[in-house]
Amino acid sequence: MPAATRVAAVTGSSRRRLATAAAAAATPDLPPWTPQSAVPTSAGRFFQPDAVFAAAATVTARGAPLPAAVMCRRSTLDAIGAINALAKNGEAARTKICFDGRSGSGKSSTLALLSSHYRALGWIVIHVGNVRHWLSGKEPYAFSKESGLFTQPALAARVAGEILKANADALTKVPSSTAGNMATLLRQAAARPNSAQAQLDDFLRTLFATSERAPIFVAIDSANALYGKTAYRDQRHKVLLSPQLALAKSFVDILSLETTSNAVVTCATDRTDPAGKSTFFEEVLSAVPAAAGSPTPSPFASGGAPAAPALAAHAATRRLLSPDVAASPAGAVLPEAMSPGLYHPLLPRTEVHPKGLTRFWVPGFAPDEIMMYLTHWSRAGRFHEALSENFARKLWTVTGGDIRQVRDRYVA
Repeated sequence: MPAATRVAAVTGSSRRRLATAAAAAATPDLPPWTPQSAVPTSAGRFFQPDAVFAAAATVTARGAPLPAAVMCRRSTLDAIGAINALAKNGEAARTKICFDGRSGSGKSSTLALLSSHYRALGWIVIHVGNVRHWLSGKEPYAFSKESGLFTQPALAARVAGEILKANADALTKVPSSTAGNMATLLRQAAARPNSAQAQLDDFLRTLFATSERAPIFVAIDSANALYGKTAYRDQRHKVLLSPQLALAKSFVDILSLETTSNAVVTCATDRTDPAGKSTFFEEVLSAVPAAAGSPTPSPFASGGAPAAPALAAHAATRRLLSPDVAASPAGAVLPEAMSPGLYHPLLPRTEVHPKGLTRFWVPGFAPDEIMMYLTHWSRAGRFHEALSENFARKLWTVTGGDIRQVRDRYVA
C-alpha cells in the first residue's frame, strides 16, 4: 500500500484516539497486571508483567535492556476474550491458538501478558520463552539410546526449574506416582540434569493426563523454530531437525495432541530471526483457519502475512489430490522453489504435525498505539524527541507498525 494511502487510512476515530494518547499512556510507576486489568479502558496503558515472566517481556534499545513493561493493546484484550470463550465452550480441548504477525508486532509481549493473566487466575502456566535459543548449538548435548533422541541435560534442568518457579504452589497439589507431587518431581529434575529430560517428560505426560489439577495455560514462543533445522549435528555430522532434540520434541508433542483436557495451548511465531524459519510450519499456517476473535490482517503487512501465494496454491491443489499423492515429497504438485514446505522432511511425519491449530493475527502498532508507546518512554526518560500526532503517523507510515523499529531508532 502506498505511503499516502496508509496515512489516509487513519480514520476520524483514530485521530480522536491520538488526541487522547498522552493521557491514556501509563506513567513510569507501573501497576501490576491483574485479571481486573482486562477491560477496554486498559488499552494503551502499560503494566508490569508477572515477575516470573519479566524476562520474556524485557526488550533492549540500542543494546541496553529496558525495564520490563508491557502495553495492553486492543488485540491483547481480544485474545483474552477468545481464550476465555474457548475455555468456556469446551473448544479449547480441540483448538490451539498460534499468534502470528509481522516482525515487531508484539507477539512475545502478548504471550507474557497472557501468561501473567492466567497465572493470576490460579492456572498452571507453562511459559517457554524463545525456543530458538534451544537450537543454537550452544548447549551440551548427548545421544540417548533409550529414546533415540538427543538430550540437553543442563538446559532441560533449567526449563524444569523455570516451570517450577512459576507454579510451585499449584503443583504441590498435583499428585505424582514417582515423586509424591509434581512440584517435587520438577525440583528433582532441576537438581539432577542427567535425569532431567526423563522427569520433565514424565511431568508433562502426567500433568496433561490427570484431572486433579487447576487449568493449564501453555505459551510457546518462537514455535516455528520447533519445526526447523538446528545448529546441532548427529554422529554422522548430519544437521539435526528440532524434533530430534528431546527437549524440543517434548513441546512438539504438546502441539501435536489431538485433544487436551482443561487446558489452553498457545504459541507465537518468530518473524525476526531467519534461523527460526521453517518452511514446514509456514505450510501448516497457510492452511489453518483464523482463530475466533482474531483481528483482520493488515493489507500491507509483510514478514508474516497470511499464506504466501505458492503455499496457498499448494494447499488448494493438495485438497484435490488423493491422500497418497498429497503426502508425497516427490514434487508432483509444485516445484520446490514454489512450495518448499512440500519437500520438508517433517511433512510425512504426521505424528509431529501440530493439531487443531488456529491463527490469531497480532497487528502492527496503529498510530495511536505508537503515540501511547512513545509517551510512556518519554515519561520514563527514555525518549527525547518532540512527540506529536504527525510524528506518530509518520513513524507508522515508515515502519508499518513495527514497534521494534520504532524502539531501536528512538528509545534510548
